[in-house]
Amino acid sequence: MHIADRLQTLINMKYILSMLLLASLASCELTTSRTVTPEYIDAKKMEAELTALVKEAEDISISGKSITVDGKQKTQLEVIITNSPTIPKAAVKQQELARAIAKSLKSNLKNQHAYQTFDIQFVYEEHATFSAKTETIETIFENKDL
Repeated sequence: MHIADRLQTLINMKYILSMLLLASLASCELTTSRTVTPEYIDAKKMEAELTALVKEAEDISISGKSITVDGKQKTQLEVIITNSPTIPKAAVKQQELARAIAKSLKSNLKNQHAYQTFDIQFVYEEHATFSAKTETIETIFENKDL
């Protein structure tokens, strides 16, 4: 093989690798997320309603998020309820409770259209000496469906 042929093969390989790199970069999704603090009409009322629905939870975490994926923005209110003994075992009852929580939160927001989705998560955590087990049951509601 002549030097000119080897050089041409090397150029072709660089071109192919460049095209593959460009194609892989073009297929990537750009996702950004930022916190959007929920604003309530009456935070104490909202807290009372929520704790009445899920008594004795070890933790209740509420956070608002603005998520942008490839230029498309979505807002979501996320609620994580950890180790509440009052969460029903039946899936249908869990869905009903999740909907009641989402409706309560929405009704207590100053701007009821601030979040497009409401993500309600029931988390069960068990801790042992050398291990931990976590189970999450998640239900997402569209704002318009509440």
